[in-house]
Amino acid sequence: YGAGLTTAEVDTTTLTALTAYATEQVDYTTTLGATDSHDRWAINGMLGTYSNVFTNIDMICQACSTFFTYNPKIGKFEVVPNREATTAEKAASYIFDDDNVVGAIDVSSTQLYSQYNEIEAEFPDGSQRDQTSTVNVITPSGELNTNEPQNKLTTRYPICNDAPRVTNLAQIDLRQSRNDLVVQLDADYEAIQTDVGDIVKLTNATYGFSEKLFRVMRVSEREA
Repeated sequence: YGAGLTTAEVDTTTLTALTAYATEQVDYTTTLGATDSHDRWAINGMLGTYSNVFTNIDMICQACSTFFTYNPKIGKFEVVPNREATTAEKAASYIFDDDNVVGAIDVSSTQLYSQYNEIEAEFPDGSQRDQTSTVNVITPSGELNTNEPQNKLTTRYPICNDAPRVTNLAQIDLRQSRNDLVVQLDADYEAIQTDVGDIVKLTNATYGFSEKLFRVMRVSEREA
């Protein structure tokens, strides 16, 4: 497996960091209503070698809420856990402001009638011999926008077979689908130090941003 990739082509330090994050103990509620703890993320399913490598990688990353990317600066593939930034990461994050933004700032978000407020997540239930079960997560009424219609997202987590982890994954996907402010901007050459997955800050008086946190999803270098 692995399409002939060597270890030298993978940034294994990011895999080590992901493993440490995924194996942290978190509390969950058992089917009997008791509180227990387990690894934050785990893979509990089968991968088919008939699928292409990136499809399988996407499934693995989906089951541990992680981004998979290629870092051209070091010439390696790496993973970026989709988690809250640490205090140190926030303090060290690159700042975009009027000193380095050299063009227009485009801000967009999902229209009201396209926002999801419910997610139906299917998964192979390990307690039922991996028969398909469903977890439903609904946005609290107090968090809905005025006149927001019901809009359900249906998805599947094929290699995660326990309800507590699927519920957490569904919560993340649903909440991030609602907090989907997207900013596109042109900056000077200094900004090339930012990488996909980095947490950055944006300050702009027009939009009322004061070191507002964003995650970098794409970086393009252009000559001009």
